[in-house]
Amino acid sequence: MVRMRGLEPPRSCEHYSPRTERDWKAYYAANPDDRKRVDKETRKNIPLDDEAIHAHLSGKQTVGVYPLLLDDTCWFLAADFDKKTWKEDAAAFRETCSTLGVPASVECSRSGDGAHIWIFFERPVSAGLARRLGSLLLTRTMERRHQLGLDSYDRLFPNQDTMPRGGFGNLIALPLQKVPREQGRSVFLDGEMQPYPDQWAYLGSVKRMAQTAAERLISDPLKDHPKVRLLFRFWNAARRGARDPLFVSTGMAGPDVDVTAPVAAYRHHDVHPSGHTAERLILMQHGSYHIGEIESQPRVEQGEAVLYRGVQKSETYVLHRLTTAEIRRRVMAVHARSLTDSVASFNAAHCNLMRCETGYLNDGSFLFDGLCQEAGLDPDAPPIRSVIYFGYALEEWCASRKFGPNYVKFRTPLTNVRITTFVAGETDGACQQL
Repeated sequence: MVRMRGLEPPRSCEHYSPRTERDWKAYYAANPDDRKRVDKETRKNIPLDDEAIHAHLSGKQTVGVYPLLLDDTCWFLAADFDKKTWKEDAAAFRETCSTLGVPASVECSRSGDGAHIWIFFERPVSAGLARRLGSLLLTRTMERRHQLGLDSYDRLFPNQDTMPRGGFGNLIALPLQKVPREQGRSVFLDGEMQPYPDQWAYLGSVKRMAQTAAERLISDPLKDHPKVRLLFRFWNAARRGARDPLFVSTGMAGPDVDVTAPVAAYRHHDVHPSGHTAERLILMQHGSYHIGEIESQPRVEQGEAVLYRGVQKSETYVLHRLTTAEIRRRVMAVHARSLTDSVASFNAAHCNLMRCETGYLNDGSFLFDGLCQEAGLDPDAPPIRSVIYFGYALEEWCASRKFGPNYVKFRTPLTNVRITTFVAGETDGACQQL
């Protein structure tokens, strides 16, 4: 418990600083030039104890903790929601947890304008495992309500997989401090987002998650995935001859020809077991699938894709273009190499995805980097990196809400698009060229 230490904010500001015991005798005995070093070497962190907890609950001080332990494990995972839609977003996240069998506790923040959702473990688990669990829960929640987004989501605690050098990671304030608690804040909320009448009885009923349960969810992230089930329904219908092709290209790659990517687009009239029906667009390419809204891709039948890229609050977007025919020829050679077989194509399309949502797909090879170097290209040069690695959403909501509010739109031949897989919930298509 060394990393879980009491912290006390100075009265003049909302700031937390580590509670420490300092050796003033050694400090003043040292040469003035050495005092900073001596203070650092002799200072001892004060562990979290019952006295600090009592002071927190009685309102004498506010205590926060660093989730990361010395061995890069943690006792809990917490998700922070802190904007105007926090109630709706926190409720959706808790519903996802309930659906997947993850015990989650919602705490109203000290300000009353946000929430922390806590997931407690039976014993310390690796921070990496905890954060992958959090990312999976966020992704599933986004998939269930992507039109609304998760605008209030801020961060996960812990915010790192490993202890940062020279620090302790990020800190989270503990709940139930007396002053905000008496004002109906920093308390745990029920399914109606109202405080439990007896906070202590609720805490006594909270279940902890076993490491094996977290590992099972992470190791099989696609089990019962709604889009996986939809894809099976599509293939079952296709085997019966019920398919509606919109555009199909086998692609072309060679040393002396323009490169076009293989891609197939279908309209799927999905009938969910619940009886709900909807039309979905399904794009296929070398083991990758995109399942999305027909409305976001109105020109598929004409062989064109509409690409969206959020630019947050920027008012301009810089689109790098290749400057010479020779550079373009080399870039096309790289794409030709990456399309030589389905395995190379799949790995190339995913080798640069470092987002936590797709950590289980990334093999860390950065295949395109090696192919660029073989072709005499610098993969870090902005024009090359833009053409090879920049991703674009295939659905408008992703650019406008998740990466917006400002965004740009492009049109390009559908055979210019490399599709990344749908399991990340990102709706990305890595564009080959524009």
